[in-house]
Amino acid sequence: MGIKIKNRDPRSTDLRADDIIINNKEGSIFYKGNGRLYKLKGDDVKTPATESNSYPNLKVSTITATSASFLYITASVIDVDAETIRFGGVPFGKSDVQSLNAGLFPTTTVVARTSQGDDDRDYDQYIKPQAIFSPVDDSTYAKYTTAGRVGQFVGGALFFDQNRNGDNNYIALGAANTQIRITGTLTASIHGGSF
Repeated sequence: MGIKIKNRDPRSTDLRADDIIINNKEGSIFYKGNGRLYKLKGDDVKTPATESNSYPNLKVSTITATSASFLYITASVIDVDAETIRFGGVPFGKSDVQSLNAGLFPTTTVVARTSQGDDDRDYDQYIKPQAIFSPVDDSTYAKYTTAGRVGQFVGGALFFDQNRNGDNNYIALGAANTQIRITGTLTASIHGGSF
């Protein structure tokens, strides 16, 4: 096998099946297979021009791959003609993009069913976070990790606690010794009556 350097494109007769010729002037590599001459064109990494800019008559309208790997794709516009793209086998469809664009969560096929009291319905646009944090303070957040209970932490302290676990239901506001706690049954009448 020989590697030869030339300042022009070779002819088929310039190389054998185990030769490689490099066109030093254009950065192309040539090899031979099954009696045919093949050319690999390099891209100058110091220039921002793409291959389609280098070859203005080259029009790429469709790229189809059954299995492919890309390090990254750089484009000002990526126009996807199909209704769905997949990430690791998980579909992300046109309606999901439209929902996000409208400020909604994508519709899911898994329904969150509520059948308790005043809220008896199915939800197909929802989130299930463990916590929602303040963007400026990691010790201020709402926590959703206990069934029937929502806690609001301010500066790391439980400041607003809504608890509806069995007989232990209450609302507490404030921290430790300055806490206002509402529990039990409160009956009142204000309109022209007593309190």
